[in-house]
Amino acid sequence: MYYRWEELISAKECNAIINEFKDAEFQDGDVKDGELVNIRCTKVHWVDPQHLLNRAIQSIMTEANSIYFNYSIEGSERLQFGSYGVDGKYDWHTDGAGCGDEPHRKLSTTVQLSAPEDYEGGEFEFFNGDANPQNLKIRKQGSVIVFDSRDWHRITPVTKGIRYSLVMWSYGRRFV
Repeated sequence: MYYRWEELISAKECNAIINEFKDAEFQDGDVKDGELVNIRCTKVHWVDPQHLLNRAIQSIMTEANSIYFNYSIEGSERLQFGSYGVDGKYDWHTDGAGCGDEPHRKLSTTVQLSAPEDYEGGEFEFFNGDANPQNLKIRKQGSVIVFDSRDWHRITPVTKGIRYSLVMWSYGRRFV
């Protein structure tokens, strides 16, 4: 279940965001499945909570929620700028998190910052049961997708260039 816009953010704005953060201080975005398999290989930078981009992306997420999801949302996590270089990936996973009465991630928002000619691979896909993965073809620069954080999805390995993105998660009380 997702809501998307193609080229919502202009190429000029995407390039400005990339230029602002591409040389920022990054940390490894590795996520391990147990102690053995690294399911995520990327670099991430957490955008300052006071940066205007946090409010801009949150307003996009809020719009998608009011049009399509209608979830009870209490807030959003800090915006993440991601850099997927060659071999960068994020295998099948969900973004849903939270236990008991803790806030649960409900919506995930991904912004495609890179132009499609700047990288190869790095496809955003949803798990589609026994069928082939559903490739959403969100390679157009400035495209945005908002989806249920419980949905299984992945980023296939980047084989050439760098894929830049922004990601934000909203949260609220657990689904009942």
